[in-house]
Amino acid sequence: MYRVFGDWMDQGHTRFPENFQTEASRVKQLEFYRRPYGLSLCHGANGVPAVVGALNGLIGFSQSAEKPNEYTIKPELLHLRWITSSIPVKEGFISVKLNATGESTIEIPNGCIVKVITKGEGKTLTLRKPGTYKFKLID
Repeated sequence: MYRVFGDWMDQGHTRFPENFQTEASRVKQLEFYRRPYGLSLCHGANGVPAVVGALNGLIGFSQSAEKPNEYTIKPELLHLRWITSSIPVKEGFISVKLNATGESTIEIPNGCIVKVITKGEGKTLTLRKPGTYKFKLID
């Protein structure tokens, strides 16, 4: 990890580039398409930590290693009152509207199984049919 990101951070950069050239000189690291300083330092990859944090942390989304059409949602909203997301999966989109208190909804496409793990007693809802489902995060 340090071999790829460490040198970049040691140079004082706060954003990640479009193209990593870990063994290149500093001048070459900023070159892109043979243009000196042609490398974008504000590439979309800068959004990755926020996306990963929201998707895996707040929404608690994961895909089964054994069954590629099976997904789990285990929300942890922390201090947030709500969060809405549309998660692209190979079957379509899993859309969630999560509320810390009150009713939450999830819409799942055909061909996938989604397990929703709620707080409290850790009750698991297993959803197998396409459609919109309602549930509460806290029992």
